Amino acid sequence: FDNAGSAVAATSPSMGCDGLRKLGLTQGLTQDVNAAFSASAISTSRGNMGVYGLRPNDLALVVSIADYNTLLVEDVVSTYEKYGQGNTIRNGELAQIWGIDIVPSAQMRDNLDNAGVGTLTTDALSAAVLMHVPSFVVGVKRGFTVEIDNDKYTQTNCVIASFRRDFQAIGTPSATFSTVSTMYNIT
Repeated sequence: FDNAGSAVAATSPSMGCDGLRKLGLTQGLTQDVNAAFSASAISTSRGNMGVYGLRPNDLALVVSIADYNTLLVEDVVSTYEKYGQGNTIRNGELAQIWGIDIVPSAQMRDNLDNAGVGTLTTDALSAAVLMHVPSFVVGVKRGFTVEIDNDKYTQTNCVIASFRRDFQAIGTPSATFSTVSTMYNIT
């Protein structure tokens, strides 16, 4: 299902692979937040990752736009006394929380049920993913290729650009290899 709650076609590119949210949900690396998104939920999820959650520079937090806006007004980042020069009241943005890079994404859904799964209902819950970045790789099968085709009949040039890449975990996340944690049931 897409963000509007519509069923996604089986031929849609988004159906080509399981995402980070599903990876965390299927491997049991989850945290049922059951509340509004907060800095403490992120801290708990980081603690659940064990050794993979130790270094904030190795982590990335992928959140929906709505959850990102919720973090902007968190007390721990909004004032100068607590966050310093980079406070959100002053500059209107939040690049990190607890030293973890924040990646707001329009692809993170905010119409999930209380188990973090999309349904046909109009649920208004969301999910966020905390991931250990060095545990994932981007493979390149073919580099960036540009082809130009000249159609003499219509006197037009057609430019086609393509590449082949893949994003995979180095190992299968599990309770002992906790490289991704899905926070769900975020109100």
